[in-house]
Amino acid sequence: MFPKKFTLFKIVRTTIQFIAFIILNACILGICEEFTIPLPILYPSTVPTAAFLGGFDVIQYRISHAIFPFITLGIFIVIAATLGRTFCGWICPFGLLQDLISYIGYKKVTVSKRAHNFLKQVKYMVLFLTILMVGIVGVLTAQNRGKEFIDALGYFAYQPFTPFSPSETFFTVIPKIISYIASNPSQLRVILNPMLLINLIEVQEPILIFRIVFLGILLTLMFFIPRFWCRYLCPVGALMATFSSEHSLLTIKRNIVRCIECETCSKVCPMQIPVLKVLKEKGKLMDSECIKCMDCIFACPENALSIAVVE
Repeated sequence: MFPKKFTLFKIVRTTIQFIAFIILNACILGICEEFTIPLPILYPSTVPTAAFLGGFDVIQYRISHAIFPFITLGIFIVIAATLGRTFCGWICPFGLLQDLISYIGYKKVTVSKRAHNFLKQVKYMVLFLTILMVGIVGVLTAQNRGKEFIDALGYFAYQPFTPFSPSETFFTVIPKIISYIASNPSQLRVILNPMLLINLIEVQEPILIFRIVFLGILLTLMFFIPRFWCRYLCPVGALMATFSSEHSLLTIKRNIVRCIECETCSKVCPMQIPVLKVLKEKGKLMDSECIKCMDCIFACPENALSIAVVE
């Protein structure tokens, strides 16, 4: 049984996440006519109400057009170096979705240590392959070569990860489908005709079905494994973890007098970090996988953990 403060904290954090989501979509209020700001979150640039851009979309697009993303990359580095992956835990809309799903009372699965350590590396491979592809396209563009190759890649040339992004599927593609069906209730048959549906919602490609199936698989996994996407597949998380490493200014410390080593902190961590082990070894939670959600702090029955600034 967790202390009452843990439940209260969950409510407060979820409220903050919803407020962040509203701010991210401030364009619906008509207050973002002049500019949008790229942030280190997984949020598609195709959302019409977005006042802020998912920075990874910007990085892909600019590199593929032979323009180095100085500003966007600078934002990533500064935030990662000071706050670590805090945006993953508190701001990212897809993180909010994962948290809401994890609150449903299914028994959570603990991934074996060997599988967990292997799967954590997959997101870095996704990041590497994405940057490699846009880098190749960017070099060809800068040299005014490979037009046929770039044309053959189509949409994948400039944002190769985006068509596979579950965030884009959830926040852009599915709303388009729902909007069309809601405005044309007599044509529900389009659901059974994928090619017609693709044309109607202007989604390029035959990977629409893959997108929806992939999202469905991920959502199912999230019922049993908290923050599955963040842990193992998110390239934004990989990029932030690379820059934050173990040296971000914001960390978590342990009061060794109060701590009874019950390991509640490790059990509640959505990223499956062995919190107590790391704290005992390093004196503070310096782990690049930490999303600073602070679940461990408020779940601790002895109030032995606290947020701290690295000196």
